[in-house]
Amino acid sequence: MRDSGLIVRLSATADKAQLRPHIKGLREVGLHIRQYKHHRVFLGARQIAADLADGLLPPACLTCDTPLLDDGAEHWHFCTPCETQLIHLADPLCDICGVTLRPDMPVKPEPEWFTVCQECKRHPRVFVKARAPFAHTHTGRRLVLSLKRGHRFRVARWMTPIFLSTCADVITPSEVIVPVPLSRRRLLRRRFNQAALLGLHLARATGLPLITHSLVRVQDTSKQVGQSYQQRYANVAKCFAVVNPELVAGKRVLLLDDVLTSGATANVCTETLLRAGAHEVRVLSISRRLRGFGFGDSPPRLLSPAERGITSSAVERDSIAE
Repeated sequence: MRDSGLIVRLSATADKAQLRPHIKGLREVGLHIRQYKHHRVFLGARQIAADLADGLLPPACLTCDTPLLDDGAEHWHFCTPCETQLIHLADPLCDICGVTLRPDMPVKPEPEWFTVCQECKRHPRVFVKARAPFAHTHTGRRLVLSLKRGHRFRVARWMTPIFLSTCADVITPSEVIVPVPLSRRRLLRRRFNQAALLGLHLARATGLPLITHSLVRVQDTSKQVGQSYQQRYANVAKCFAVVNPELVAGKRVLLLDDVLTSGATANVCTETLLRAGAHEVRVLSISRRLRGFGFGDSPPRLLSPAERGITSSAVERDSIAE
């Protein structure tokens, strides 16, 4: 399917009316989308260059660039120290945000019941489910930074089979892939959106359309390191808008980002997409922050589908789609 996102027109009256309260933001959207005009071409050229470099240079660790001796291993991408510090998120997981739970989680009385972590109880999620294969600590954190700041594009290519093997429950039901957008300032400085690059490889592997020009960031934000959920949510509450809503209307959206921390940005993006007519949103990221999720506190709570606001027909539909 040809992606119409290379050139985007903001001529729809409904779109302008939606964005009129943010006049400065509307200019930002136009500049942001023009910057995305050749984004895929740029990413493709950079990927070709990275592939050539991989073929000419000896293999190196994805996170620290330590040279690796080729022992014929198919998935050998880390040095021994980095490999031992890569924490895989495994069951038991929170059924909503995907964080690792305590091992003494209560037994579900029914298969369709939900086990919810402390953080999801305090801050209800709007998205259906979020998943990440790695914890955002040690090698998991360095893996994100090597893609985002180190421009190691092979990280995005390597993540695709990892996503497909460990996070199929959020990928399979989805109909379109939407990356979390960068602000114009950060996009100009970094020259690429790491979430869009992850989405590019995942779209090629799954055949799902990659929509890079519907969810846009209309305001820039300060850094959110060390902020609480409430502070993060207030910081990004008015930062996103949807243009060309017909691209996501009625669709099951896979929202893609590099890391999921408090979930505030994912919640705001989900709210924005749902207001534009999206049917539901699932979230996928490379890594998931583990701090502040009630480890050592009271056991996770069990929620029935009715308590989560999910009808029996929706549960059946999800089970069929998965």
